[in-house]
Amino acid sequence: MRFNRSSVGVLSDNATLLSWEMSSTTKKLNWNKAKRYCKNLKYGSRDDWKLPTIYQLKSLIDYKKYNPATVTNLINIKISNYYWSSSVDNTDSSLALGILFKDGNDGFRKKIDELHVLCVCED
Repeated sequence: MRFNRSSVGVLSDNATLLSWEMSSTTKKLNWNKAKRYCKNLKYGSRDDWKLPTIYQLKSLIDYKKYNPATVTNLINIKISNYYWSSSVDNTDSSLALGILFKDGNDGFRKKIDELHVLCVCED
C-alpha cells in the first residue's frame, strides 16, 4: 500500500518517503506567509513541516486523472485553486511555482498572490 494514514491526520507516502497534512489550509496565503505557516506548523506530533518543492507536489499528481488529478483522495484538496511550492523563478525573484490539482498543471505565480498551502515533512 502506497499511503498510510495516521490517527493524528498525517498521510505517509511510502513511495516518496514524504508525509503530508491531510487537510490543506482553508485560508489562502501569499508565498512568504505560506513558508512561515509551514515552518511554524505543529501538526500530528511533528514540528518539521515545510513548504514543498514543485517536485514534491507533483508526486501527488496522476496525469491520467482529472478533477482531481491526484494519486490519492485521502488529502482534502481544493481542486480549483493553485497551491504554493517553495520552488522559485531563478530569473525573477517575485515569482514562485504553484500547482493546480484539478489537472496537474503548474505555473509561476506572483509571490504576493494568495494561494492555498499544503505542508510536507521528509521522513
